[in-house]
Amino acid sequence: SGRFRIVRVDDHAERLRAIHRNGVWIDIFPYFSEGEKTWHAGSVVRWWHEPFDLAPYVLEGQDFMIPADTDAYLTWNYGPSWREPDSLFDVYKDAPNAEIMSPDHLRYFAWRKLFDAVRTQDWAKLSKVLDDYPELSVGAPFLNQLQVIAQNQHMKAAQSAANI
Repeated sequence: SGRFRIVRVDDHAERLRAIHRNGVWIDIFPYFSEGEKTWHAGSVVRWWHEPFDLAPYVLEGQDFMIPADTDAYLTWNYGPSWREPDSLFDVYKDAPNAEIMSPDHLRYFAWRKLFDAVRTQDWAKLSKVLDDYPELSVGAPFLNQLQVIAQNQHMKAAQSAANI
């Protein structure tokens, strides 16, 4: 129907991405078995799981197998509060089942998140990135000053919201 476009994400992982015409995208991961656990991976991390059953699902006329117990699957990946939107959730640092596979890629993505937060003046995101990735501040003392600014701006925004 043309609502989704399926593309390969990158050369480092075997996942695909379904991109809806409205810009929302869904990553599609292949799974692998290792011992008594299964995992799927991206460029930076591998997410471990207990074995789970699959159920068929059709997307844009293509058959896919997805976790039969989607609630358990989402809890493994995002934690028990996955139903509550969290714009600051970091799939690398906050996912309870993540194992860092590429520290260099992780550092790259952390810097990208940092620059995006500065560009958009998203003080809460900036503060979280600096808290989650303290190694970014090594040799970059200006980031400590940026953290103080971000915390102050975040507190001002919270106070303004409370006064409305």
